[in-house]
Formats: sequence, C-alpha cells, structure tokens
Amino acid sequence: MDQQDEIWRRFLEDSEHAIRRTAPREPSARERIEAADQFRAAYDPSASQARSEIEAVGDLWQPTAAPVRPPWRTLDGRGRLWRATRIVGTVSALIAVLATMSRLSTGPTLRTEPHIGVTLEQSEEASDGLRPTAPSP
Repeated sequence: MDQQDEIWRRFLEDSEHAIRRTAPREPSARERIEAADQFRAAYDPSASQARSEIEAVGDLWQPTAAPVRPPWRTLDGRGRLWRATRIVGTVSALIAVLATMSRLSTGPTLRTEPHIGVTLEQSEEASDGLRPTAPSP
C-alpha cells in the first residue's frame, strides 16, 4: 500500500515541466530512416548504398501525350464514314435518353377516363360540423 501511495503523491506533485523532462522523446522521421539505414548496413554490407543511389528495376513510367487523331481532311473514305457514324450514333443516343426522360412522369398520373360505376355527387344538406366564420345576412 505504501508504494501505491508514493506513486499517487508523485502524480499529484508532478509539474508539466517535470513530466516533459522525464517523458521519452519519439525520434523524427529523418532519425528513424537514418537508424534503419545504419541497421541495414550493420547486418548486410551490400545494402550500404544510400537511398538515392539505388537503381530502379525495369522501365519507369513516363507520361505520354494523348493520341492525336488525324484531321478530317486527311481521312480516307472509310475513316470519314467511321467518324461520322460515331458522331451520329452519339447524338442519337443522347436524343433518345433526353426523349425518354422527358416522357417520364414527375407527379401523379391523371386519369382522363371516368370511373365506371362511380357517381360523384355533392349534397347541400351534408354538413361538416363547422360553423361559418362570417354571420349570414
């Protein structure tokens, strides 16, 4: 019990400065990389090259420009037909989608046919139980 009391007393009396002074410091990223390189060099002499000196294996990716399509004037008959077909097909597909979307119902559908066997009448005698707000003359 005495040891727990001592730990509790130290906890209550410790200042922020004392805690920072005794807390372990975490190494920075650069320090961790250097330590890892030293560890590798100690256990594997062939791995003592610096990171920048390591050569890449295989071909490195190089960005390339987008393929350039030949202009309309330089196309032969078959190429012009193919390009025109693609353009007409794209436009017709777009028109079909827009026409379909415009015909979709956005609200409840209205029936124009009368209901068979149903008669709607309004009765003047029926009261909804509410009194009129304005007095009758």
